[in-house]
Amino acid sequence: MTVLFVVIRQLCALTPFGSFDGMIYGLLKAPLASLSESPLTFGLLVLLCNLLWFFGIHGGMVTMPFITMLYMPAALENLDAFAAGATALPNILTNTWWFTFVQLGGSGGIIGLVLCMLFVAKSERYKSLGKMAVAPALCGVSEPVVFGMPLMLNVMMFIPMILTPLLSFVLSYAVTSIGLVPVLNGMQLQTGTPVFLSGFLTGGWQAMIWQAVLVALQFAIYFPFFKILDKQAYADEQAAAKEA
Repeated sequence: MTVLFVVIRQLCALTPFGSFDGMIYGLLKAPLASLSESPLTFGLLVLLCNLLWFFGIHGGMVTMPFITMLYMPAALENLDAFAAGATALPNILTNTWWFTFVQLGGSGGIIGLVLCMLFVAKSERYKSLGKMAVAPALCGVSEPVVFGMPLMLNVMMFIPMILTPLLSFVLSYAVTSIGLVPVLNGMQLQTGTPVFLSGFLTGGWQAMIWQAVLVALQFAIYFPFFKILDKQAYADEQAAAKEA
């Protein structure tokens, strides 16, 4: 596998793109730029972001320019209407959805996974990682888990890493459409704004409660996959302790 990726890297270096990351971005740039604002487009960008992360490419760097281009104008319209005292905001989907509902904890939506590590892990490896990763995850930083678990190229984590943000998006869109959760006001939050605070600032207490529901959903999705990895890690630790 290592040899294969070295060969791919060298071949990409011979192309006008210069690197594998550059080639992926270059090939995706044209079709993504032709997309229009819609729930389907948003869902496609969510899928693409986490799929790229799985293969070791910074999905946010590829997809966020398109999220901003397509959905920030809608957020600004909502913000203007909110500032004017409107009771009904015009746009359901805005760029602020990305961190408020869809990617809670960062790439893969991993707050629930970190809670699995904190509360149900038996292995010291994952207990320690959970303690280290909980504060960053609450602020939308997933790199300690993406690189430390890792999530990248981890076949066991492929399904929950892809499914969790997509399901969070679909359910959030549904509950917003039927009025259980208010339309987000379009406020542009700084990177690192903690979960729950981000929901309260952009959608009030209803959005904050919905974030708690999404974290519980994350936990439920990641739990069975995490238990398999934790069981293996715990067995390895026990075997190492016996040999010591």
